[in-house]
Amino acid sequence: MADRWYVAQLKPNGFGAAQANLTRQGFESFCPMRLTRVRHARQMRDVLRPVFQGYLFVKFGADRGDWRAINSTLGIARLISFEPGQPAPVPEDLMAGLKARCDA
Repeated sequence: MADRWYVAQLKPNGFGAAQANLTRQGFESFCPMRLTRVRHARQMRDVLRPVFQGYLFVKFGADRGDWRAINSTLGIARLISFEPGQPAPVPEDLMAGLKARCDA
């Protein structure tokens, strides 16, 4: 079965830890970012922020037996699912559109 993209909900401030631990476990992750202007201490700066705050896309095959380990990965709260024990895949055309709009 082909690999599909799924959505993982992150714990607060868990983006860096989640991405590093998913990579270490052999999972591909994707998080579209956008340049945002923020003001801090009377200074304006441009910083990269996630488009979907608190979420990260993870790619794996449903036949891969260790996908349940994602739910206990440091920085991740849970995989988004609509049925118990079965994560909900993101439609392929939606992911293709997101990736096409992002820079390398």
